[in-house]
Amino acid sequence: MAESLRSKSTRGMAWSAIERFALMGIQFVIQIILARLLVPADYGVIGMLAVFLAIAQTFVDSGFGKALIQNQQRTERDFATMFIFNIVVACIFYGILFVSAPLIAAFYEMPILVPVTRVIALSMIINAFAAVHRAKLEIEVNFKTQAKATIAASLFSGAVGIAMAYAGYGVWALVTQTLVSAGTQVVLFWLLLRWVPRYFFSWESFRPMFRFGSRLVAASLLHTIYANLYSIFIGKIYSAASLGFYTKANTLAGLPSQIGEGILSRVTFPVLAQVQDDDQRLKHIYGKYLRFSTSLLTPLMLGICAVAKPLILVLIGEKWLPCVPFLQVLCLSWMCNPIIMVNLNLIYVKGRTDLVLRLEIVKKITATLIMFCGLPFGVLGLCIARAVYNQIAIFLNTYYTGKFLKMTYWAQIREVAPIYLTSGMMCAVAWAVTLLFENNWLALFAGTLAGAIFYLTVSYFLKFEFWEEGKIFLSKWRSRKAAKVKA
Repeated sequence: MAESLRSKSTRGMAWSAIERFALMGIQFVIQIILARLLVPADYGVIGMLAVFLAIAQTFVDSGFGKALIQNQQRTERDFATMFIFNIVVACIFYGILFVSAPLIAAFYEMPILVPVTRVIALSMIINAFAAVHRAKLEIEVNFKTQAKATIAASLFSGAVGIAMAYAGYGVWALVTQTLVSAGTQVVLFWLLLRWVPRYFFSWESFRPMFRFGSRLVAASLLHTIYANLYSIFIGKIYSAASLGFYTKANTLAGLPSQIGEGILSRVTFPVLAQVQDDDQRLKHIYGKYLRFSTSLLTPLMLGICAVAKPLILVLIGEKWLPCVPFLQVLCLSWMCNPIIMVNLNLIYVKGRTDLVLRLEIVKKITATLIMFCGLPFGVLGLCIARAVYNQIAIFLNTYYTGKFLKMTYWAQIREVAPIYLTSGMMCAVAWAVTLLFENNWLALFAGTLAGAIFYLTVSYFLKFEFWEEGKIFLSKWRSRKAAKVKA
């Protein structure tokens, strides 16, 4: 059993990593090209709609996917119920957004938001047709199939978006890219997985999923509203361009963290769910995931923070220079996500979505107060408010983890302290090296190289988790290769 879980976890992590890093590379290149073809205001228009789309998508998801992953006695009737429910709710919320589009446009005083809202919201309905397919693949820890679909969709939609941006379609290039990506993924998931519902909607299946998911929806809704409050205030109080700078900085800062979170959350949840009643094994696996995720993402986020200025100038040009300080502060904010998410996954595994909701209420009240404190200091003040809140969120999330597994806040901080210290020193080294060069290309290259060499060297001698797991993976790969040669 132990070896089976390790094998499943390793294989899932490997394919999830391949998918996420490939996507990061593809999306990074696409975003660079689009940022050079479009203006900050185009991104600001999409940013203004983010909160409305995210809230609607929260209700569409409804936590049913996580309910099916957590439930080890799931049936085909459960999957069919989730399929029908997602599509119906997606259609309902599309209708709400369609009718509300003029009100949204009036709030921001931007008429173009009426057609943009009505078109881009179609992505909700499209995505609903593949929700069950994603859940089934995550239950099986099968990220190889997901990788094929998402990478292909990203390439195709990115090419369409770039072509439209080059042709001068402005914000419609971003809208079309979103729709094409969603549609391509749905088609590929259906072709690759070949699952169709064999039953219709069942209230017997719906009720337990709703009990689990309803609290999760409420918690997700609080988080979604808070996360997008920044876009609402920036777009309303400042300008579309200011929101464009913030959106671009947040996208660049969040990309590595979201990729890492996507790799770890998707793998850890189904794997930990299989040992949810064995606290000793749960604590052991949980600790490994905590150290592993932190040792990979913390240096990456601080590295971006160190080379932010030459990175922006080289990749997307001088017109985006105002987003540099936003990017640096937001990197410190996103850096906290691995610890936050690993702790939340443990509560999900225990089936205690009531605690997740309770946590979100406390956290979002605290977060909103902090946000209003940052509001008088402009966009940078709001970015700082986000970073401060995420530090507090770590402390609050670890409260129940401490109760379940005796993994208190300070116990977890001791686990990751060497990683934080090494990453901080690496950040200082990389930043100092960038100051030695006037040429932005040289500053970016030299700073990145110096930081990477420093971190990899120190982490090797300190035996960080990713080195140990890498050795195990390499040893198994060599063994399999040798076995194939003998055969």
